[in-house]
Amino acid sequence: MLTIHIERTSGDSEWTFGRLWIDGETTFRCNTTELPSLEHSGLDESYCALPLGKRVLRLTMDGLNYVPTVDVNGKYSSAKILDCSLSELQMYGLGSIRIWTQRPMQRSLGEVLTEYIKRQQYAGRMRLPKPRRGEFLLEITEAEDFRYIKKEKPKVEIPEDEFDFGDDDYFDDDI
Repeated sequence: MLTIHIERTSGDSEWTFGRLWIDGETTFRCNTTELPSLEHSGLDESYCALPLGKRVLRLTMDGLNYVPTVDVNGKYSSAKILDCSLSELQMYGLGSIRIWTQRPMQRSLGEVLTEYIKRQQYAGRMRLPKPRRGEFLLEITEAEDFRYIKKEKPKVEIPEDEFDFGDDDYFDDDI
């Protein structure tokens, strides 16, 4: 069974950041961006990232590569792990996870999963033609040194003595 790990490292009221790696895959590591985590943001559950814990993944095809999708019913049913921009992330399902690196990735997550599936199928450990549900897990944890960055909105105060509603002499009372 293949396990994809996400460790959340920091977050604020808009995004949660973390790291993603795959068990047994030493070369693939990337950063993640998600919606704010429910544990720290205090927002309604309908605008948050996936809760901490383990989830079963199903794989859907995107062109020639597999895209991991969370296998649940309900509000997180269309959550995917994608290589996309932040604006595109909001278009995908609630709980979707964006993967990225500072430098362009040599291989995408879909390519890594496709290679793994092909190796397992050739070795006879995975059923052809499609992998079964339950053969892939997503484990989301929180780092011990998780940092929540609280954003404070700047207060704008207008002093009353500098704000002029208009001069009384300006208005003509005869009209």
